[in-house]
Amino acid sequence: MDIHSTEFYVMAFGVAIALVALLFGQRDRGAAATRIVALNLEPDEADQAPSLSLHMLADGLHIERRGLSLPADDTVNLVATIIDDKVHVAEKRGVVGRGEVVTLCGKATIPLNGKERWHVRYESEVTGQWCLIAIKAREGAQAYTEMKY
Repeated sequence: MDIHSTEFYVMAFGVAIALVALLFGQRDRGAAATRIVALNLEPDEADQAPSLSLHMLADGLHIERRGLSLPADDTVNLVATIIDDKVHVAEKRGVVGRGEVVTLCGKATIPLNGKERWHVRYESEVTGQWCLIAIKAREGAQAYTEMKY
């Protein structure tokens, strides 16, 4: 095969495409795990902006969601999808109440283990708010952020 032939350039182009695909191709991701946890709601005494506090415990990630405006008899569930070191948490409304709208504080613990750091994306389908936050996966670690629209 001659270096100036069309076949050579076609093969060289094919090899170049294969190398680029290997270098920039999608990496293998771990299997996804989904956890559904009830958000325990209670009246929020402090009148503060909607926020999210994370606390690492021995048995998982404790979430404290403040400034949640809902009818007092509503229920909210957290659906956590875990892939590698990323956690996507979605707040989903369960039972829709018809009572007076009050400011609530919600608490839940999502079972997690085995990583050095967790990157959390928290979205509220109930209020349309969201946030991004990272926390070290060591017992006692804490993180805080305000929710965005």
